[in-house]
Amino acid sequence: MEGLHETNFVDGTDESLVCAIWHHTVISDGGTPGALQPGRALCPDPVSVVLKKELQNIPFLKQVFACLGAYALDRSDPRQGMKVMLQMAEDVKNGRNFIIFPEGTRSRDGNHLLPFKGGSFKCATKANCPIVPVALLDSYKAFDTGSVAKQTVQVHFLDPIYPEEYQGMKTTQIAELVRTRIEEKIQACEMEKTE
Repeated sequence: MEGLHETNFVDGTDESLVCAIWHHTVISDGGTPGALQPGRALCPDPVSVVLKKELQNIPFLKQVFACLGAYALDRSDPRQGMKVMLQMAEDVKNGRNFIIFPEGTRSRDGNHLLPFKGGSFKCATKANCPIVPVALLDSYKAFDTGSVAKQTVQVHFLDPIYPEEYQGMKTTQIAELVRTRIEEKIQACEMEKTE
């Protein structure tokens, strides 16, 4: 994994309050934070996730989400969505880190990104915390290709975007900045694979 300090998402800093932004390629991406918990080698503080409410009763994922203290988001209720973002901001201030999937749904087009929703970044702006863009490559292959072959998935934690950098920007502008950085990383990795 790229861009990681031994015990922290944010390389070379003492920051521990983070919103990590991952793009969403398969339904199991939401359970990824569970993989970050054992031993807490990647992030010493608790990591949680926001999920669409439709996923909160899927077997196995339901248990993972409960252990993570995940928030279920009703995408048809903007008022409830804002409450969730405000509660997340408070949680971040109190030491919890969140992984957010800003597309709102999973991409069904391989490593290609969907547009990022600006509201996904309200938590970070309210908590005034770093945003860590995360690029996932090829996680879709295990589910969308129909193959049972072993797959290699790349997870790249990119340089954090600190509050000073996004201060004064609208959340839609932050969303575009983060999306561009993730997209550039994915394109660079795909170019390496073809060389």
